[in-house]
Amino acid sequence: ALLSTADLCWALHADSSAVLEGLKLFCPSALDTWASVRRLGVLYWLDAKSHPRVRAIAEGIGKKLVVGKPSTQEEMDQLIFWYVVLDQKSKAISILSVFFKSEKAVADLLRKDGTDPAVASAFSKNAYRLLQLRRYFLALALFLLSGALGDAVGVAANRRYCNDPQLALTIARLNDPVTREQGVVGELEADVWRTVQSTAEDARDPWLQSLALWHQGQLDEASRIIDDEALPEPGNDSEAPSRVAMEKLFWHCAPPGYGDSGLEAFRDAVASSRQAVELAG
Repeated sequence: ALLSTADLCWALHADSSAVLEGLKLFCPSALDTWASVRRLGVLYWLDAKSHPRVRAIAEGIGKKLVVGKPSTQEEMDQLIFWYVVLDQKSKAISILSVFFKSEKAVADLLRKDGTDPAVASAFSKNAYRLLQLRRYFLALALFLLSGALGDAVGVAANRRYCNDPQLALTIARLNDPVTREQGVVGELEADVWRTVQSTAEDARDPWLQSLALWHQGQLDEASRIIDDEALPEPGNDSEAPSRVAMEKLFWHCAPPGYGDSGLEAFRDAVASSRQAVELAG
């Protein structure tokens, strides 16, 4: 794995918003695909207040899929999903109608009004059928269009289907009014963190448990569960583990040929981004 769960914890407690902006400035392709975002654990180390940044990531992934012209069914399903999760169904329909005319049946399906109970029921039935076919992204889109936000979040997190807590967190953060409007963890996101916590307990992973507890607002328990031996010794630079985690991101994302000078440039980008984030705040 690129980052250990300990790294994810330190990334969470570092200036994660500034680091994300540094990645966008210095290694923009790092956030071009969901696979890359997932590998970096981005949704684990961004908090509920980061809705605008999560939205920007989703928009970037959608645009990249359009520019790259999906060549597989999964890429097409992803394209539809990202525009639906962004509440931009009309844009998905336009893209399909203009550039992917062979997908007329899907475009016609998307044109239907999910607020109509009969249509919502049809969307839901189709979604469950798509789950059987392992077309998870399109299934998630139809759950969302049917108004079944909880089902979409649950399917994304469920080990039987997507087994992708970060995807579930993305759906919740972009669509749960509590998170979107107040910048706090809503019940849907809390359900995902409880699932992550349960997984961490089964794996006896205190770092992942701590991360899940922190996101649920259980700060004292999140601190207690980390063994004292895992924390920096008194007098040491307490920011060092955070820097290590962030430098691992650099070495994964940096363009070929970058060495120590590239790392320094990345640090400068993060520092500049930190100042911009502080000014914006």
